[in-house]
Amino acid sequence: GRVWMFDCGEGTQHQLLKCKDVSVGKIDKVFITHLHGDHCYGLPGMLCSMGLLWSAPGIAPNATFAVKKRDGKGSSAPASDDDNDEHGAADENFIFDHFSKTSEFLEIYGPTNTAVYLREVLRSSETRFGFRYRVNELSISSEKRSDDDASPRIVSEPEQQEKNTAQFISCEAPTRRFVSTHINDTYYFPPSIVDPHGGISMSAAWLDHPVPSLGYVLVEPTTAGTLDMAKASALGVPKGPMLSKLKKGEAVSFPLPDGSTKTVDATEVVGPAIEGRKLTMLGDTSNSKRIAEIAKSSDWVVHESTFDDNCDKLAVPRGHSTARMAGAFAASILAKKLIITHFSARFPPEEKDPLPIAQLRAQAVEGFEMKALNAAVGTPSEASATSALEPVSSKCRANDVFTAQDFLSVDLSRAAAKK
Repeated sequence: GRVWMFDCGEGTQHQLLKCKDVSVGKIDKVFITHLHGDHCYGLPGMLCSMGLLWSAPGIAPNATFAVKKRDGKGSSAPASDDDNDEHGAADENFIFDHFSKTSEFLEIYGPTNTAVYLREVLRSSETRFGFRYRVNELSISSEKRSDDDASPRIVSEPEQQEKNTAQFISCEAPTRRFVSTHINDTYYFPPSIVDPHGGISMSAAWLDHPVPSLGYVLVEPTTAGTLDMAKASALGVPKGPMLSKLKKGEAVSFPLPDGSTKTVDATEVVGPAIEGRKLTMLGDTSNSKRIAEIAKSSDWVVHESTFDDNCDKLAVPRGHSTARMAGAFAASILAKKLIITHFSARFPPEEKDPLPIAQLRAQAVEGFEMKALNAAVGTPSEASATSALEPVSSKCRANDVFTAQDFLSVDLSRAAAKK
């Protein structure tokens, strides 16, 4: 299966070497929430590892990019310490193969300056790959509109790249910049942009943090309901292509022994459509109200919980949340499950002392079991003041909250969300 990575802090690739469920070579999209080091310093190193493991998928390339050597002459580019590197031969133009069978580039999403950050690190270290990556930057426009259209405007820069190739590195495709003009600074990316082969759509919005920090919302496509074979058979529908048409929502007609024609509508034998799962991944935040609308009714929310109740006065001034704030936010958007993460270093790892993290989880559960009267969580005092909260459904149970840890694997299936 495909792997999408959210943030890549220092040491990520070393942990991936120990992970049985995820391989560096399977990653085909990276989403950076913000450019603080603990969320992005591992990205250049991970790309280097990907470059060493990568092999061409065998799709004919359609992009040519001239690579300039120090003497100004052309060269094919992927740099390597291996003198036998198959890409080391000089050539006027290096033709890049597709990154994978489904994507021309390794796609990287992030806030403004993600491209510059990655470009300068790779250029300074003279690093190149046999594939190209493309950075998709999200930025804000001063032009605002209040309608429901959150589709961002695409601002690409191929002309600038052609005019000033010295500014770019060989394995970097032209950056795509997505400018939000929506009144709430939200973005909507249809599957045609973010996942043309899988049908997943993505939305994004800004969070409150000292540097621009994003939250991402992923939604699977709605799928057809279950075909009731017993009903179809009882209505006389013959086996074969007609069953497929019914599954697609189409009506079918077929002849009866008496010469008449019978029509069966899909609604007679197909159950209701199955909504796709919804996953919300938040970067560092002290207030997540701007993403609340597009994150509503998420099956899963991943929310930072840097501090506990004892340090709640430190949270907002430093651009972070308490575990209780994370739980209250999850409740306010009617989320089904919550994963808290990004714990302060003051809390020891669970394997050394499980009590502090268990206390964080308990506070998140308490927040999750209460619903803020106002839609958004403001300050820590508001999030923890029981007088401003009211109980919600008893469905909010302790097993709805998870604490993130290395190699944690959770079942995101619909069945698991209902448990």
